[in-house]
Amino acid sequence: MWLKIFAYMFLCANVHSLWEIQIEGKSGGWAHYLPTWRWNVFWRKFLGGKPLTGYHVLMMIMYQLSFHIPIIFIKWNLGLELTTQGLFCWYFVMEDFLWFIWNPNYRFKRFAQRDVEWHRRWFYHLPISYWWGIIGGLTMILLGGLQ
Repeated sequence: MWLKIFAYMFLCANVHSLWEIQIEGKSGGWAHYLPTWRWNVFWRKFLGGKPLTGYHVLMMIMYQLSFHIPIIFIKWNLGLELTTQGLFCWYFVMEDFLWFIWNPNYRFKRFAQRDVEWHRRWFYHLPISYWWGIIGGLTMILLGGLQ
């Protein structure tokens, strides 16, 4: 079952990353030139130095709703919610990394702190937000299985 879940997430993350490349164009990531509001003060602490944008808030709400579609058909419980949120974290790490792989203006060779100004904090060659997503996601999935 887990292999099917990861394969489906990988397929969705690829499509999502390609879609975002089309939306953002050559301007770079994190909705840099999109006509969206930005809240720069409080949220930068939690977003690795990036501003909170209207584009990303609405995208996250849409994906939370999408990730919860299966729960409509079964009984909700805390373990299921933790697992769903853990997979959600992993999905966005995967999608963000694939954005660099597919984007002709970046590719893997430019996946580095010196070339990616919106990922300001890095640890062991990955943005710190990836570490939070990987470790936080794993923690939630493990806790979800214990419920």
